[in-house]
Amino acid sequence: MSFKRLGLSYIDPDNRRAEFDRDIVAAAQDLQGVEIEVTTHATANTEFALVHDLRTHTPRAVETLRSSKGGVVYASRMADWDKRRIFLKSTVAADTVLLRVR
Repeated sequence: MSFKRLGLSYIDPDNRRAEFDRDIVAAAQDLQGVEIEVTTHATANTEFALVHDLRTHTPRAVETLRSSKGGVVYASRMADWDKRRIFLKSTVAADTVLLRVR
């Protein structure tokens, strides 16, 4: 599994704003999402947990950006999603997919 952080960064010379600035940048990055490449479960339509790199909120969406076998990744147990992990299923077994979680 690999993560690619999308988003913003900058340097603020005023130390009084540094912590606030970090929080703002982190929130903006999380809204843009994180890209994760993962291989789905070895059995089609079987749930798997995906640990994401978002810290400030529970994701509301998952997009499939690329699929090695043309499968569809879909949400599972959305009520149990949290700031650390989500649950997904795929229509194809052992599909290597690139997902955007946000």
